Amino acid sequence: SSVIFSFTRFKMTSNSGTTADDAVKMVEMASTAQKANNVVNQVSSAIPKEAKDFMKSAKEKVFDSDKLRSVSVFFGFGDKTPYDFVLAPSKLLNRLKNNTVFFYLNYILLTAVVLALTLFATLMTPKTLIILGILGVVWFSVLKATTSEGFKVLGITFTRKEVSAIMMILTGAVAFYFFESIFFVSICSSFVLALAHAWTRNAEEHLTAENNKQKPLEPDAEFQ
Repeated sequence: SSVIFSFTRFKMTSNSGTTADDAVKMVEMASTAQKANNVVNQVSSAIPKEAKDFMKSAKEKVFDSDKLRSVSVFFGFGDKTPYDFVLAPSKLLNRLKNNTVFFYLNYILLTAVVLALTLFATLMTPKTLIILGILGVVWFSVLKATTSEGFKVLGITFTRKEVSAIMMILTGAVAFYFFESIFFVSICSSFVLALAHAWTRNAEEHLTAENNKQKPLEPDAEFQ
């Protein structure tokens, strides 16, 4: 009986030690996350207002919806010569540069569509469904537990914005860890498709129209 008592006491002590270690690690992780958030806030406050306005303006210009070309313009429906091969190095480089600048938002959208389709195809596996289910439960639980006063973890309070930012980072890390190969395949596939389009798409008429401060020509307006 003394042996059993000693073994039980050792097991309880080991479990207590493990729990204490886990608690210490959680406190350290929470403290690190809060320090990182404080650093981000300090850096953000240190950026001059002029720089913030410039970045905001640049963001609006880059993601201007007018730069997203229509399906007909992107695929060249109605154009006299929508596609041709250019092999001369100087002309090829010029076309790649012009098409990349002209269709960059479409290429970003193409990447997003390919990634979404690839992820959707992998959703059929039980492993992916389990991972997404766990992430959904964690998100729901954390956001539900976050009140107007914030989310408290071991005495440290996080605002809803901080909690959302931390959850987004953790979700992105988990998704990249489990779906790294999917991201790689999607990015490579999108790059190949975009490169093929930029190489073969002859959009000179649309480029000329935009350089003359006109909107890209649509088939119905140009070839009616």
